[in-house]
Parts: sequence; structure tokens; C-alpha cells
Amino acid sequence: RVRAEATDLERVVSLSPLLTERLQGYGVSAAATAALEVTTQAEAVRIGGDVDLTAASLQWGRLLDKSPDVPMQVAMTLDVLPPQRRDAVRLQLDHFEARLGDSVTQATGWVELAPPASLSGVGSVGQVLAMLSEARLSVKSRLDHGALLRRTLPWLEPLYERCAIEGPTRLAADFKRRM
Repeated sequence: RVRAEATDLERVVSLSPLLTERLQGYGVSAAATAALEVTTQAEAVRIGGDVDLTAASLQWGRLLDKSPDVPMQVAMTLDVLPPQRRDAVRLQLDHFEARLGDSVTQATGWVELAPPASLSGVGSVGQVLAMLSEARLSVKSRLDHGALLRRTLPWLEPLYERCAIEGPTRLAADFKRRM
């Protein structure tokens, strides 16, 4: 069992050349708390973690403009299971929860990835999705479309203007992919 905790987001980012490169041009400041725990079990490796970004200021272009007064937390537990086939690994998502203000998104399910022989070129979302061979995910969201969400997620503004969405919305979706 390995457990790590971090409280200085800027310092953590500065220690990783990959994170520094990926976050270049985005604003990341203030404190955050994070914990990661990796446990080896007989049939899987369990990875669990949580991040509290409430005190952080995050600016990612038009996607995210989070000020330090906006509550934001992410928690996840997943199992990395032995390959059922030689070329694929299965990730069992037991728990995922992301909170932004009064809005929350939860997910459970699994994905099976067939990574290329070399992972050196894997870095974009598209490249990761290309490795996806099978999946079954269930996602549920309760979104509070108020001033806080509008201010924090500016990319949603065209939707708000076009559809006049306001107040709470519940969404549920099941995703399946089989090759």
C-alpha cells in the first residue's frame, strides 16, 4: 500500500515536466489538497484518490474560469484488472464523483484499453480514445444552472443563450462500446 498527499498544487505541477508542458498557458494558482492511494490486491491493483481544488484558482481558456471561492472536489476509486486478452487491460471504475459548487457528476463502469506497443506518443484525449476497445459506463449528473456554474464554465454560455436553461437539471446516460 502506498499513500501520498499533497497540499501545494503549484509545487506539484512544477515537479512534473509533463504537467508543466500540458498546463502551459493555463492559470493554476493557490492551494489544493490531494491524496492518492495504491493498493495491490490478489486480483487487481486498486487506485483511489481525491482532490479538493476549492482554494485553487484555475483558468483553462473558455473551458474553465474557477475562482478560489468556488467549491470543487474530485474523488475516484478504480481497479486495474489483469488482462482478459493479451493486448488489453480492464479498468473497473467503482466510484467517480466530481463536484463543482452545488453540481455533482457521478460515474461507474469499466473500460478496456488496448494500448499500443509504445506509450510514448500517448498524450491527447483522441489518442487515449483510440485505445478504447470496449466500455460500459453509467454517468449521472445533477447540475445547478445558476450564476456560479455560468461564471465557472464559460463554454456553456451559448447553450444558456439558445435554450434559456436555469435551475437544476438531472442527466443520466449509459455508454457502451464493443469492438
